[in-house]
Amino acid sequence: MIAGRFLWKGLGIATVSAGFSISFLAGLFSLGILLSADLAGAAEAPVHITLEQALSEALDRNPTLSVERREIDIAKGTRRQAGIYPFNPEFEAEGGAGRARNRADSAESLGTNAQSVGISQTIWLKGQRGLRVRSAEARVLRAQSTVQDSERQVVADTIKAFSDLLVSQERASLAREILGVVRQVQDAAQTLFEGGAVPQLDVFRSEVEFRKAENRLVVEERTLAVARRELALLIGRAVEQPLRAVAPSPVLAQPQGDIDALRNEAFARRPDLNAALAAVKAGQAEVDLVKAERFFPELKVGLKYEPP
Repeated sequence: MIAGRFLWKGLGIATVSAGFSISFLAGLFSLGILLSADLAGAAEAPVHITLEQALSEALDRNPTLSVERREIDIAKGTRRQAGIYPFNPEFEAEGGAGRARNRADSAESLGTNAQSVGISQTIWLKGQRGLRVRSAEARVLRAQSTVQDSERQVVADTIKAFSDLLVSQERASLAREILGVVRQVQDAAQTLFEGGAVPQLDVFRSEVEFRKAENRLVVEERTLAVARRELALLIGRAVEQPLRAVAPSPVLAQPQGDIDALRNEAFARRPDLNAALAAVKAGQAEVDLVKAERFFPELKVGLKYEPP
């Protein structure tokens, strides 16, 4: 380009025209990539989903909640086992036979025959059964509160992911509009340059702005894809299925109520606090059980029969 300026005028113009042709082809190549990406995305239309649908599917099909809910069944099984009295008698039988020599007369041998039969049962003292039941009930309450806390977190994460998807959709749409406007500006600059109304520097500037708009659109499309995957994982859908958040407004409604009233309600009904209190009750019951077994050990009662 610089060498062309030192040659005669016609060669300089030819050099400039060649440079524009290369940039024009590069623009067409980039535009073809964007169009092919749009066509590939249009092949699988995104599924529209509202916030209510997302929350309902998250509570029903979230993998983390499915695991946490199994803990409730385990805790209930432990509670049933703790309420059953351990009626498990032990049966004992002993027997023996042989010959023994008399100490006074070593030549004389005596027969020995020992047999015995017995049964025994362990009896709890100091209410060990009640303490085990109390501890198991506290663990059931803790498991239920833990599930409620997980549901609360899943709801919060789903609302955040849904709002992030809304914002990403709007930003990607705005980036596409900006790219279209910049493309029109580029075409106008090229037309004016060919008519001699503007210098070629304006064409170069429009090309730079076009590349910036392309890069911005690529970044926004990637952010949109990540937001779709995060929401799909939360609600238990396949990540390959594109989602489109649908809401009357990109701005979600604020919670109703006074701040102090909401804070007091949170302290009274927060499931994580209830789970912590249930864990304290379960620990206290276990401490009482250890003390009861330490100072009042288990008593084993049995019968044993030995024939004469």
